[in-house]
Amino acid sequence: MDVLALAGFALPSFWLALVLVTVFAVLVRIFPATGYVPPEVSPGQWLRCLVLPMTALAVHGIAVIAK
Repeated sequence: MDVLALAGFALPSFWLALVLVTVFAVLVRIFPATGYVPPEVSPGQWLRCLVLPMTALAVHGIAVIAK
């Protein structure tokens, strides 16, 4: 567990974002790679658009707390 926290602390957010987009938006096609949908139009699509950026930015903070 300590290794995962250290890896999350060491990875740059921009690199992690690129990996997440490549895996989950291009290869698996779960989330959109680009674009933004306002919450008034579709709350579900709005959440799907925000999952990858929020994950990439939150990993560092989670790793700091876990460490």
